[in-house]
Amino acid sequence: MTVERIIPGSNAWEEGYATHAERYRHFLHQLKGLEILDAACGVGYGTHIIAESGAAKVTGLDVSDEALETARATFAHPHITFMKGDCTALPFQDNSFDAVTSFETIEHLKSPAEFVTEVSRVLKPGGKLFLSCPNSLTNSLSKIRPLDNPWHFSEMTFEELTGILDPNFTIDGIFHQSPSLDQITALHVEQINVAIERSLALKVENMIRKTLGRETVTPMHTEPPLAVAIKASGDPIRPLRAESDPWKRHARVFLISAQLK
Repeated sequence: MTVERIIPGSNAWEEGYATHAERYRHFLHQLKGLEILDAACGVGYGTHIIAESGAAKVTGLDVSDEALETARATFAHPHITFMKGDCTALPFQDNSFDAVTSFETIEHLKSPAEFVTEVSRVLKPGGKLFLSCPNSLTNSLSKIRPLDNPWHFSEMTFEELTGILDPNFTIDGIFHQSPSLDQITALHVEQINVAIERSLALKVENMIRKTLGRETVTPMHTEPPLAVAIKASGDPIRPLRAESDPWKRHARVFLISAQLK
């Protein structure tokens, strides 16, 4: 498993924290008073959210020493233990936890089925798994061309994700985290407007540069302000409903709640 995470103080943190934290908060009502494993906890912000919400004990597990160092320094809590470990070979005895949370983990694993098997092993009878995974059909078009994210090995469609869980779990909650249709429409309009403005401004600038005998410039591709604002505010989490729900194809991220069989 390779490393991709948001770190406090970084631009990625400013733009992505709200979206990532919302995944934890969505399931907090099911975690109070329980012993939880936060698998691939990264720098520990989600582990801390769980502990603050009233969990009895939370273990934050990550493969990165650097991430764990930040977690212990920034998100320490009396009910949290941070430790090093591999999600496909969990360093715990059978039946150790009431629930496992693991958001944006499974796509980083070369063997996601091993992860699901390990989670089922360390869960107590009737234990719950809460996870998320980017939708490969919208995140990187990996069904059309190779993944363009060097940290992702196993992005999945909705059917692939639920299929890999089915041997071990009964799925009891299906959600997606995506921009609203209004946000998507507004973003497309803004992108068109920004592209036109940049194109006209660039043409004028290059005309002046040519007149002065200077080298012309090429456009810089930066995110429009609305895209940044959407990331910073967090995309809404909504349930996936009927089998024909179009969000099964168009969702950005799937979130699953599942109970051990």
